[in-house]
Amino acid sequence: MAINLSGQDAAAHRLLSCVHLLRKQYDKAIAESQKAVELDPNSSGVNFIYGMVLQAAGQYEEAIPVLKKAIRLNPVTPINYLNNLAWAYTGVKQYEQAIPLWNRAVERNPDYLFAYMGLTAAHQILGQENRARECAAELIRIKPNFSVTLVEKQLMVRTEEDKKRILEAFRKAGIPE
Repeated sequence: MAINLSGQDAAAHRLLSCVHLLRKQYDKAIAESQKAVELDPNSSGVNFIYGMVLQAAGQYEEAIPVLKKAIRLNPVTPINYLNNLAWAYTGVKQYEQAIPLWNRAVERNPDYLFAYMGLTAAHQILGQENRARECAAELIRIKPNFSVTLVEKQLMVRTEEDKKRILEAFRKAGIPE
């Protein structure tokens, strides 16, 4: 796909934002997402990417209203929108807000790995150890080779504190190293 050189193509900026995010170039990803939103403020997809980038960059407070807007703009909310909003709530330690979002995702797709990841961590952090272990068992059912090491390599969080909190929750819930 060729990038529109005029700079006025929201889809191109959204794509560039995703590329920068994968490279963990958070500031560049945010800048490209902001440009995409400026060009197409009522696009659910553009707002979702912006919110996802903010969430991955550790800017959870800023991500929450953006992700809520993406959900509001799409009457058939994709489960990854719910997942990213839940992770943003997790980033601000509002686990009680995150859990219902992940539960909605699981209702729509009982094998949605990312929701079970969040549920495992949130329940464990809240001290709901039995529920955390049940969710961890679902993770292993869905992905038998699921491990803390695998999560550590793929977890898109900016701060070490956030990463440690999530990884420790997985360990306590019984996820193998």
